[in-house]
Amino acid sequence: QGDNYLGGLDFDHSMVMTILLPKLIAETQNTDLAEELNKHNGKYEKLYYILLLKAEDAKKELSNNISTEVELSYDFEGNGQEKEYYIPVTRDELNACIKTQIDATVEMIEAVVLRNQLSFAELKQIILSGGSTDIPYVRESVAARTW
Repeated sequence: QGDNYLGGLDFDHSMVMTILLPKLIAETQNTDLAEELNKHNGKYEKLYYILLLKAEDAKKELSNNISTEVELSYDFEGNGQEKEYYIPVTRDELNACIKTQIDATVEMIEAVVLRNQLSFAELKQIILSGGSTDIPYVRESVAARTW
């Protein structure tokens, strides 16, 4: 049992929508950004993919640091002149952003153990796989609820 589709891209998308987008809207005062960002052929569809890559980089940085800064150059005015934006992101913000997904994953682990009539004391190890397992909150959450 598992979620074969849950992974880093889900966390990246969550970071874009719940951390980066609100901060970018506040910085630019661009009210149609939220509506157009994740819309197919929307005015800011390209920006969405740029922000996904920036979120992935920030997520990796936050695995080793308590804060980072997302740097973005973008032309919101459409006049050919990009403006620099610096968006601070903390590990606590990332943790809050992915908490629901991590809780669901840990609940799935608990269900598998229960369904197989085991206790966590009987397990020798839980193997975490994938790049997102480098996120301290992921490891800490699994450890806290399974040992």
